[in-house]
Amino acid sequence: FYVVGDELIIDQARGGRCWRERVNAWWARVVLVADPRPNWPPRVLLCSHGRELEVGVFLSADARAELAARLGDLLVSVRSSRRASGQSDVV
Repeated sequence: FYVVGDELIIDQARGGRCWRERVNAWWARVVLVADPRPNWPPRVLLCSHGRELEVGVFLSADARAELAARLGDLLVSVRSSRRASGQSDVV
């Protein structure tokens, strides 16, 4: 994960395939959702504009909770720095 301007950039790899997702950090929110399967860790979702992007699928339950907290902190930091720089809240 890294931030460029107002975008949170997520590089993912699964099954030998790599791709990049971009999420507007201003509108994104982090959601921790219980998995419906018994004994599975909760899912970490980045939600924005009606889309959901699951991240950290390879992590343990504790690591997923930490990831969700860190992502939330990162999004707050991006929003705070934007306000501090005097940029408009309207996109």
